Amino acid sequence: MNIIILSHRRSLNKAQGIINAYKDSNLLLVTDAATLDEKFSFLKNITQVHFVKAFDIINITRKIPNCDKIICVSENLLPIQSQLESYYEITNLTPFAAEVLSNKQTFDNFCRNVGLSNFVPKSITPLGMELNPAANTEEENKI
Repeated sequence: MNIIILSHRRSLNKAQGIINAYKDSNLLLVTDAATLDEKFSFLKNITQVHFVKAFDIINITRKIPNCDKIICVSENLLPIQSQLESYYEITNLTPFAAEVLSNKQTFDNFCRNVGLSNFVPKSITPLGMELNPAANTEEENKI
């Protein structure tokens, strides 16, 4: 089974468990890291590592002609996963799901629209408020 793992260099630590779990498969790592450190010793279980600048779909599909499964460990790459799955005719992640899951605000809005607003964390974004520069303590600056 050919399995593509999509990961930024900064997310490779998240891939370790997946790589170890699928070590008996043909694992193809697609990353933006031109070089990989020795600290990523678990990468010995990877069959091939492909450096693809900006995760360009055309370059990925040229380097990897067929694939059975795609695993993404970087949430902002979910739209890339969706496009690749479409190319490889894998039915899994829809473009809509990829868009919702790759953007926190879009995900929060989706949850609100489908009646799950109780599960959306409350957050405060200050708009146009300035700290009082004359305040002497941090307590006085709290709004």
